Amino acid sequence: MSITETLVAYFMDFERAMGLPGMLVITALECSVLPVPPEPFVFPFAMRMDPWVLATLVTLSSIAGSLLGYAIGYFGGRPIAVRLVGEANLMRAESKLTEHQFSAWAAVFLAGLLQFVPFKPFTIGAGLVEMDLRLFITAVVTGRFLRFLFLGYVAQSETVRNWISYYLGPKVLKMLISTG
Repeated sequence: MSITETLVAYFMDFERAMGLPGMLVITALECSVLPVPPEPFVFPFAMRMDPWVLATLVTLSSIAGSLLGYAIGYFGGRPIAVRLVGEANLMRAESKLTEHQFSAWAAVFLAGLLQFVPFKPFTIGAGLVEMDLRLFITAVVTGRFLRFLFLGYVAQSETVRNWISYYLGPKVLKMLISTG
């Protein structure tokens, strides 16, 4: 079992024990330190909650976790980044991102929106290059809200429920719906 599989199993147990507050803690930590995607934890709640409420709650927890990631980059990321990419490359990246604030906003927005892009490097990187905090928060809010609003509507669609029931079995569908 890989470290990611072990962590997912551990946090699934944590979420089952804690319910909605547990899911919100996990989605906050996912934005800064937890190396697992949030969807396995959010999906059971998405199947039962109003998509707008779900997106709002997960976005609020994402803001908290993203600010932690930003703080990690801002206060402690420079020595590690210099070791990884070199001082000259880091200064060049900082210069470009300071010069082109929209590019930095777009990068954080897309990382928050797209499921296949890890979000942590972008929250930590935004702090590292001292991205304008207002732009950072608007990128996080916009990207994460749209991502989880979409997930909320998809999880409640009859097509997805039928697919889960057919391919994974009705017991799995029932478990997912009752877990959230």
